[in-house]
Amino acid sequence: MQVMIFAAGKGTRLGALSETVPKCLVDIHGTPLLQRLLTRLISAGAERIVINVFHLAEAVKTFLNTTSFDNVAIHVSHEPELLNTGGGLQFAKPLFSDEKPILVYNADIHCSVDLCSLYRFHQASKSVATLVTRDAQTDRVLVFSPEHHLTGWINKKSGQSDLPLKCQNSRERDFCGIQVVSPVIFPYLGRPEEKLSIITGYLNAVREGHTVGEFSADTEKWFDVGTPETLAQFRSYIENIEAI
Repeated sequence: MQVMIFAAGKGTRLGALSETVPKCLVDIHGTPLLQRLLTRLISAGAERIVINVFHLAEAVKTFLNTTSFDNVAIHVSHEPELLNTGGGLQFAKPLFSDEKPILVYNADIHCSVDLCSLYRFHQASKSVATLVTRDAQTDRVLVFSPEHHLTGWINKKSGQSDLPLKCQNSRERDFCGIQVVSPVIFPYLGRPEEKLSIITGYLNAVREGHTVGEFSADTEKWFDVGTPETLAQFRSYIENIEAI
């Protein structure tokens, strides 16, 4: 399994904390968030992991250089500027094999979804990407057909939308920040300097007749630790688990 971790962002939602600590290195019960994620990915079978960096990049590099992880090759993709998710993945393309799907994971996300099952599910599908989703609880939602194929997105707050496919009985879902992509997706991500969102890349592929599927995390524990409030909730959750 090869993996991309998105860790380049400034983490501005965390406020003052993100000015001195990369969001991927925030402390969770004595262990950096990134270390917890890397340990889990390696346990799931990751053999190659690429981590993109920009904001406080040297702190992330120092952590990686001073922390040992067995049976995995870890590479850093240091972006010259923030390239967004699609641009960041495209910029890191030379660090990946052209043959295997890539598990892509936001560094500030925790989800209990079975990563091996997700990876196998994608491999067995004909989709260019498989997105982990859950019941819609936000204003920005992805829209899927009854066959679980991505048809577009809607921002209910702004009224904006992009729906290249129209279908009846569509379903609104929240994106969990985890996905598996096949190498065929790269032509749809544009050049790195275009700074496309990865969702835009998926819809580019959908417009060309490809399918983007989903993998449900409705029954899983999920945290976006990108705000002080959700960070506190996740810390409490982990402390309770590790106290048992």
